[in-house]
Amino acid sequence: MKKRLVQSFLMFASALLLLFGVLFAWFSLTPTVDIQDFLINVNKYEAELKLEIKKNDDNYTVVASQEDIYQIFYNTVPNDYLYFRLTIINKGNNPVTADIWMKNVISDNDPDYDMRDVFYLADGKIIIDSFDYPVLVNSEETIAKHNQTLHLYRLNNILDNDFGLQLADDLAFSADQLRILEFVIVYDYTTEAKGYEEGILSLAALNIIFNTAGE
Repeated sequence: MKKRLVQSFLMFASALLLLFGVLFAWFSLTPTVDIQDFLINVNKYEAELKLEIKKNDDNYTVVASQEDIYQIFYNTVPNDYLYFRLTIINKGNNPVTADIWMKNVISDNDPDYDMRDVFYLADGKIIIDSFDYPVLVNSEETIAKHNQTLHLYRLNNILDNDFGLQLADDLAFSADQLRILEFVIVYDYTTEAKGYEEGILSLAALNIIFNTAGE
């Protein structure tokens, strides 16, 4: 199968939100926004944030430039595993909670070849501090498209009606506490239909909102 490239972009917006985005495409990769703002203070709380990404058995790379993203996602093909690790340290003096969402997961392709059908969440789980947190599926029904049985945890089967996925709900942080959130997105190895070849999967944002504990 012809090798495909991945198109990526990352963006940051608003004092309340940490946003990141990655576009996966099969033929081109064009980061459009600098991503230096991943290491920021969020809201009125002081927080240290570090995003690391790797592909397959490569070593994790701290995301600090467009070149980092290009090197990690270049030449992604079916059966590649894309690992995300977000480290958060509450640098304030008070306990806080965090809500973390993957937002606006969109397929830019012929609707009959939805890219969210061929990317899935590995093992259907989010890992926080080495503990597994399973996600719920929208349907247990087995679905086949284009002679391919779709994975139970395909993105289309775990996203909500607004095309988002909550990764953590009221995740508690004591003062100076470090917590690590991890997940893996997999490009389904059984994907062969040519209709997917020029599709783009957009993970538009990872939103992290800090609140005073108990809010």
